[in-house]
Amino acid sequence: MNTLDFLEMNYSDLESIKDILIDEFDDFWSYTTLKDEFSSSTSKYFVIKKNNIVLGFCGIKIITDFAEIMNIVIKKDSRGLGLSNFLLENTISKCRELNLKSINLDVNVENTIAINLYKKYNFVKVGTLMILPWHLALLVIAVSIGLTLISGLIPAIAAAHK
Repeated sequence: MNTLDFLEMNYSDLESIKDILIDEFDDFWSYTTLKDEFSSSTSKYFVIKKNNIVLGFCGIKIITDFAEIMNIVIKKDSRGLGLSNFLLENTISKCRELNLKSINLDVNVENTIAINLYKKYNFVKVGTLMILPWHLALLVIAVSIGLTLISGLIPAIAAAHK
């Protein structure tokens, strides 16, 4: 694999995935929703690129002294290559640089691939949410997983995965 770049997302990155977001990534958020979130003053979005092509992205919402991971998405044809590890490791490092104390996220309990990724980085289950969105008649079950950034934890994670 050629060198991967981990960068803060810019507007041209966002525009480059606009027409392929649903087909080549996932259909969980529309472009409009992603653009609104990207434009928020409390959000930071990161991309991984190879040969200047966006292969994945991750968004965090900064709330006082912690980050909420909004999404981690890898392009469908690039899954299974360890890119989510690269993206999560670098996102954790960015959170540490920002002096954030913890990282939280919600994940569907049936998304075992994502849950196993988070467990690999010492995220732990802190609860279960039952949500009934207004537009769906189905319950969506999520697991909130949190990581407390203990002094020395991030360097140890980074060293273990290089």
